[in-house]
Amino acid sequence: MAGRPRSFDRDLALDALVDVFWTHGYNGADVDKLQQSAGIQRGSFYAAFRDKPTAFLDALRRYMEFTLLPRLDMLEGEAGQRRELVEFLEAVGAFVAKQGNRGCMLSEALVQSPQFDPALRRQVRRIRSDLLRKLKRLSGGDEALASFALASALGFHALARSGASKKQILAASTLAAKAIGQRR
Repeated sequence: MAGRPRSFDRDLALDALVDVFWTHGYNGADVDKLQQSAGIQRGSFYAAFRDKPTAFLDALRRYMEFTLLPRLDMLEGEAGQRRELVEFLEAVGAFVAKQGNRGCMLSEALVQSPQFDPALRRQVRRIRSDLLRKLKRLSGGDEALASFALASALGFHALARSGASKKQILAASTLAAKAIGQRR
């Protein structure tokens, strides 16, 4: 049984889901809010996205592909180049400051991941591991430095979500970038 053809643009619906998850987090985005924001009926939501965890993972992947990764191209730079870590922190700080209290969808996913079902938690942690591996490569294998860079980026998100000003977030990112640049 083939069912009715889809009468909506899945990419546009996915963009709407990104916005809801990014703004409200996983727990604050119920299926009603998701399907309403996407402009689709509940049955269409389930046909297109299967369930909330799958919709979240699809939205997170879209966020990574179109929003975050283009800003983090320096992570593909030459191994052991701290300059890229400095640029990473400056870019993340500027990005998070620009978003207001939404911060970063990936950071929010990482913070909320202990509450996810095991399969979704593994997927989100895999994304974190990939990011940390890239940061470690840029740090010349310095795991502590890579972890500091990631912790700083997560901290910028926490500042944003807690209502810090753009100026405060940028000051924190500048200081973290400076600390990395001075590490021997």
